[in-house]
Amino acid sequence: MNIQEKEIHIYQFPLADDRLQSEIDEFAQILSPDELSKANRFRFNKHRSDYITARYYLRKLISCYSDVKPEEIIFHYTDKDKPYIKLKNISIKFNLAHSGNKCVYAFNKDQEIGIDIEHLREIPDAREICQRFFSKKEIEDLYKVSDKTISNTFLLCWTRKEAFIKAVGDGLSYPLSDFTVSLDEDKPEITGIKKDQDEVRFWKMFNIDAGEKYLSTLVVKNPDSRDLILEYLKTDF
Repeated sequence: MNIQEKEIHIYQFPLADDRLQSEIDEFAQILSPDELSKANRFRFNKHRSDYITARYYLRKLISCYSDVKPEEIIFHYTDKDKPYIKLKNISIKFNLAHSGNKCVYAFNKDQEIGIDIEHLREIPDAREICQRFFSKKEIEDLYKVSDKTISNTFLLCWTRKEAFIKAVGDGLSYPLSDFTVSLDEDKPEITGIKKDQDEVRFWKMFNIDAGEKYLSTLVVKNPDSRDLILEYLKTDF
């Protein structure tokens, strides 16, 4: 499978609640020893099964782009634990996330990319959490939201912020209060970056359609201001 410079490929798969244990065990057969070790450290079986399923599909998808067998793919990790791969004659960036019973994946050719997903649910202490972690503008905007919609708006903000720090590659070591995202559902964007406001123009944010019970956001570095094309793809596996 080929991917062009302007393209971003999006995939979605169901997680453990929709699968038999025998299928999870089959998925585990193509994982590496370090992945299996991490899977076995999860306390709850659902978390273990979700991790195995997500890594299985990641390997299968990368194999489609690289022609390397899924079980032979070697992952490398940054000092912030972001996975990447080194392949001859091919450049590809990817990211994945899962929540509830769904996992999502994003691939592009050569730019840093981050994706996040959140299953819609009630967040009773949403305003208290935002006071601790979010930027001043985000806190102000969240306090204008009604009690009826606060949970969904909080999760919208959260998934947008998570997608950005995953694209940057710093994980939670990047303070969530050091940048600002829009809380307008129809206007996904990064509106402020504390350390360098000019950097805002290098990032593009998208809403991802992950179904009625989910919110999902994609962030990709776009220094050349390309007209990026999102493609929702399906596979036979």
